[in-house]
Amino acid sequence: VKRAIEETPASKNFSKNATVLTGMTFDEMWDIVSDREDVLKSKTIDSILIQPVKRFPNYIMLFKRLQGKVLKASDPSDPVHEKLKRVVELCQKITGKIDQIIQSEGKVRNLLGID
Repeated sequence: VKRAIEETPASKNFSKNATVLTGMTFDEMWDIVSDREDVLKSKTIDSILIQPVKRFPNYIMLFKRLQGKVLKASDPSDPVHEKLKRVVELCQKITGKIDQIIQSEGKVRNLLGID
């Protein structure tokens, strides 16, 4: 199985690119990779990494809408209602923790004089 993976064009290309990138700083690698991929052009690594974090408020809205639709379409005693309520609560909790971490990081950056 490993040999079949190594022989694919994608894996050969990856191996070739990995060899080229060896010995570079992360910033140099990011410049090369982001220049090659249209979706990454003119984006910083920070802007890419924050995207999943920004999705949690959208998940909360999605699950609340789903919760409302399920409530209208089914028996209120259906266990799915409690499960959806729990999912919303967990997403809100995660979002709150993310906000706390971001605020703490901002305070540390301010103390250190980092932008």
